[in-house]
Parts: sequence; structure tokens; C-alpha cells
Amino acid sequence: MPDHFEERLEELGFGMFPEVPLIAGLENGDEELLLGMPQAQHLFHSVYAMSGALADVTAERSEVFGRTLAAAAGVEPTLEGFSSVPEGRLLDLQKADAAKALRWVPRGLLLGKLGVPKDRHKAYLAANADVVAHGKARLAGRVLTDRMFRTAVLRVAADRGDAPTWLYRFAWESGKFGFAEHCLDVPFFFDCLDGPVMEPLAGPNPPQALADEVHAAAVAFITGGDPGWPRHDDRGIVRVFARPSSDMPDGYASVRALL
Repeated sequence: MPDHFEERLEELGFGMFPEVPLIAGLENGDEELLLGMPQAQHLFHSVYAMSGALADVTAERSEVFGRTLAAAAGVEPTLEGFSSVPEGRLLDLQKADAAKALRWVPRGLLLGKLGVPKDRHKAYLAANADVVAHGKARLAGRVLTDRMFRTAVLRVAADRGDAPTWLYRFAWESGKFGFAEHCLDVPFFFDCLDGPVMEPLAGPNPPQALADEVHAAAVAFITGGDPGWPRHDDRGIVRVFARPSSDMPDGYASVRALL
């Protein structure tokens, strides 16, 4: 156990509400630290996981990406070099590079490079036809999202067996990006749509009624142990938060070709 472990637990608020020992968060490291430590298992009995990731990127691959991006920006691949480039410019370079790189790549080759077995290409493309229609960059983003996040949801649910487990998807499409991008559900979870970064994230006038719904489900789970929709079982019921929301059987069917 790390020397600072007990102090860190105090900083995280453990002990403030001993009757509700629950972890909730967005892949920020603290929750993952506790979930992975046998010494901490007695400290909580419930977890509300948002974008829980079980995958990672190798240091070598990260270095190649960083050096390539630095070269495109005309700077050294160092903290000082990247700090000299406006954030918007770095984002634009990544988008431009992705579109340029994927333009002439056959779809089958793209899927293979992203780790999708050849015998599953047809099934995966059919299950994600709505994304395929938007081009290869969006398709690549969906594959990476599925492999890093969505497949983990089904694997963890299966590993939990009969333990009470609920699954959800946040599917409301951002008025800014036109799809439900990473982290979009967080301000709805905390019911803080009036925050200063909401419009760049969600566009103007995100639906308060949806925030009320997501936040109420979170509070119900935290205080009562049940978010308000059927538990995960053989039917694969998933609460899909959208306008309107619904409970969808086999709600992660689009990723099954990757399992």
C-alpha cells in the first residue's frame, strides 16, 4: 500500500458518508487506483463508472504520435515545443492529419490496422452503418471508442455474473459536434449545464430535462442502490439517455463483433 494512501482517501472524502461507500468518477485515476487495489476493496460496495477504460497506449506508440504531431506543427517534441502551439492549432493538425491519412486507405485495411479481425469486418460495419456513412475518420473513432470503452462495458458486466449491475449509454448528440462525444455526459451527471464550458462542449441550449433525468438516476443509485431501470441480464437491457430516453434490449449490440 502506498505511503500516501490513507491521506489520499481522506482527500477523496472517504469517511464523510460512511453509510454510502460508493465511488463515482470519470477515468481520472483515483477511482481506477482504488478499484485495482485489493487493500481497498472493503472501503466501498458500489461504483458508478463513466467511460471506464481498461485499455492503454504503449509508450512507444505515444512517442511516435507525439513526434509526428510536433513535426507537423514545426516544433520540437518537448513540453516547451508543444506549449508554444495554440491548442486549437494542435487539434486542427490532428484532424487534418487523420483525414489526409485515411483518405486513400481501404476500409478493410483500416479495420485490420485498428485490430478488428477480418472475419468480423462485415458484421461490424453492418452494426455501425450510421457511423460508416460519415466517412473513415468517424469510423476509426468509433472503432477506437468501442475497443477502449464499450467492449469493456460488456466484459465487466459478464464478469460480474449475478451481482447487481446496470448499464447505460449517453446518446444525446451535441449541438456543437453532432454526436455524443467523450465527456459529454459529465455535466449532465452533475446537473451543471450552466457551466462556462458547456456551449463549446454541447452547443447552445443543452436539454435541462435530460440533465434532470441523468442526475436523478445518479442520485437514486448513490442513495438507494438502484438507478431506476432494469438490471443487466440476458436481455442486455441498457438505459439510453437521449431525447427521449429509453430502455433498449441488447443496447450494446453494435460492439458484439469485437468481443
